Amino acid sequence: MKLPPACCRLQTLGAALGVCVTIGFTVQLLGGPFQRRAPPAPPGAPPSPCQPHTHLVFLKTHKTGGSSVVNVLHRFGEARGLRFALPHRYQFGYPGGFRAERVKGFTPGGPPFDIICHHMRFNLSELNPVQLNPAELNPDELSPVQLNLPELNLA
Repeated sequence: MKLPPACCRLQTLGAALGVCVTIGFTVQLLGGPFQRRAPPAPPGAPPSPCQPHTHLVFLKTHKTGGSSVVNVLHRFGEARGLRFALPHRYQFGYPGGFRAERVKGFTPGGPPFDIICHHMRFNLSELNPVQLNPAELNPDELSPVQLNLPELNLA
């Protein structure tokens, strides 16, 4: 038995591949059985409220992609007219702990800043007067050790 020439086999393979690709795109466009959708809300039900957080602290660290997050936070804050805590010079005392006196425009008892995102080491006692109401902070949630303890395998 003689095989057809190589060009015929390639044409057949190309046609089969084209049919498979077309079917795949059609299934994706039409939703197909694999697409998951959220169940529709009951008629007359109000949408659930969603409010963005406007008091943010981001401790930026070296070589972890923090600059990208800071860029997003700056755009978020600028679009909403939020106040940023910026350092007098170029840092908040890094690598030492955060110090409130290094924040440009900070006065004790003055209006709080909305966003702090810069290279700094966490210091809750210095951060409270600058940014947030102390009742809004949970020190256990902010402790890097407590946050990462479940991830450590000390066995």
